[in-house]
Amino acid sequence: MDKEKLKLKVQWGKRVRDTLKGKTIVDARYLKGTEQQDLGWDSASIVLFLDDGNYLLVCMDDEMNGAGALRTSYEDLSMIPVV
Repeated sequence: MDKEKLKLKVQWGKRVRDTLKGKTIVDARYLKGTEQQDLGWDSASIVLFLDDGNYLLVCMDDEMNGAGALRTSYEDLSMIPVV
């Protein structure tokens, strides 16, 4: 990994950790039809709602070009698919 990429990884890692550490997921659901349409997506992904009123939306990339699947470490739920 080149130095610039490593620097970005460290900076974003700290930002994500500082923002999300200690937060609790209070709800989880797939995007509603209207939300999906507003994003211009053909598919829906999962949305995780946090205790501070914010949410996490799984996207295929950082330009929000579509819904994304979420890989987990749960044996009986190893992948939360796009629907």
